[in-house]
Parts: sequence; structure tokens; C-alpha cells
Amino acid sequence: MDEASVYKQKLRDYVKMYKEVIYTELDSFSDKDLPEYIELFPSYGEEAHTCNNIKLNKCDLLFRRRSSRVFNKYKINVCEIYNIIYNAYGIREYEKEAYRIKNFPLRTSPTSGGLQCIDLFIFVNYSQDLDKSILYYNLITSSLEIVSDLYDPYIFYNICIGNEFVVNASIIVALVADLSKIFWKYKTLSLKLAFLDSGFVGENLYLASTYLNFKVCAVGGFDINYMSEVLDLEEWQIPTLLVAIGK
Repeated sequence: MDEASVYKQKLRDYVKMYKEVIYTELDSFSDKDLPEYIELFPSYGEEAHTCNNIKLNKCDLLFRRRSSRVFNKYKINVCEIYNIIYNAYGIREYEKEAYRIKNFPLRTSPTSGGLQCIDLFIFVNYSQDLDKSILYYNLITSSLEIVSDLYDPYIFYNICIGNEFVVNASIIVALVADLSKIFWKYKTLSLKLAFLDSGFVGENLYLASTYLNFKVCAVGGFDINYMSEVLDLEEWQIPTLLVAIGK
């Protein structure tokens, strides 16, 4: 077979494998009770930072939004970080009850089944009031928890081979899919839904950053295993996307 035919056959095999895995348990989805052992809203740090909320209200963001790979090591402040994250993935309102949880929080980004499997870890490269550190956005307390203050931005030369520009960004937001939050309900469809949810959050990060006059660039090509090691993730926690933000 010629090169084009070989490529198409590989593509057919891949899609066939995907469909066999993904669609085997579609009939099992339902509004089940959340198992007690599932922790939807975890905490990863101790000391936390929070700020007053700035809410987005402009509709021209879709036309202003674009990717930029040029950053100048701008020293971002903690309230700027907070408001980018809060608007992209904070609490929008509360549902009276869902999955037998009263006052169930709903986010500014849509999530599969409302189960919010995407967690946000923020790598701080350049800041006015924070050391080089790794933060975690805690939804319930609406705060930035310090996960680690031992962080060297230059690890991204190994994590993002070919995308080293992220080292010059003020922060790098790592989107991590916690499949334990959705697998109990969606089974083999979980990974697909996690990547879709990640895309929604990623776009919100673009819009929030654009509104606050920051440049943004999403990076999908990175070493997932290395990133998992840096964040000390469980096997079912999968880094899906990196978003570099700065000026």
C-alpha cells in the first residue's frame, strides 16, 4: 500500500478501537447517587490566598481572544491570578440539591454531569507578591492554596519540548482531569468527557485572561508523565492541558 493508504488504515484501526472502548457501556448512564468515597471538592494545600471578585461583563472577548507565544516575564500579583481563575472556573451559583448534596456548587464552565472533574494547578513563574510556587484552586473556599513553594520554572524546558516559551509566562495553569469523580457514572466514556470539559475550562481561561488584558496560549503537546510526577498525581489524575498566561 502507498503511504496515504497506510495512514488511512491506521486511522480506521484507531477509530475502531476508540468506538469499541467508548461505547460499550452507554446504557449504564443515569442520575445515580454520588458514592460516599468520591471527593468532588478536594483540598491540596494549607495556606490560601483569596481576593475580591471581578466579574466579566463584556461581549467582545470572542473577537479579541487569540493565542500569543510572546511573554515578557511580567510580575503578576495574586489578585490578578485569583480573578483569572475565579472567572474561568469559580462558582456561578448553587443548585438547591444534586447527587444528594445540598447547595451543590455550579461553576462558570460546563462540566459533564455537573461533576467538575477538572482541577486547576497554577505554576507561578513571576509574581509581585508570591514566590515561585505551585498553587491549587480550592472551589469551596474560593482560594488559592499553596501546594509547593519549591518550584523551578525551568522544568518546563523538559515538560514542554518545543514550547519553551511558557517559561517566560507569568503563570502556567495545568488542567488535571480527576477521573475518579466521573468514572463511577460514565465508565468508559469518562476520558472523552474529561477532555471535553478541559476544553471548556481552557476557553474560559482565554476569555478571563483577555478581559484582564493578559496574553494567553494553550499547550497540548507536553510530557504528561513528567507533569504527573511534578504534581505527585494519582494514576487516575491525568494532565490534559497547559495554559500559559502573562504579558
